[in-house]
Amino acid sequence: MRFDSKNPLIAIPEYVDWLVAHGQDPMKKLAIPSDGLDAQTAHDIMKKCGHMVGKLTFGIGTSLSNNTK
Repeated sequence: MRFDSKNPLIAIPEYVDWLVAHGQDPMKKLAIPSDGLDAQTAHDIMKKCGHMVGKLTFGIGTSLSNNTK
């Protein structure tokens, strides 16, 4: 599941709850947060949510390749 336009720290636990409620194993699922991420945010998400799904990867676009800050 790709998460966009919602805080992943809220969206991932909601997704896990939805999966469980529908008889699915979250450990067999992939989560991809992708909105407004940078390396630190991705690290924080991994630390707090990495154990909730089978695989957690990130869609880091502009902030990865466009160092304007």
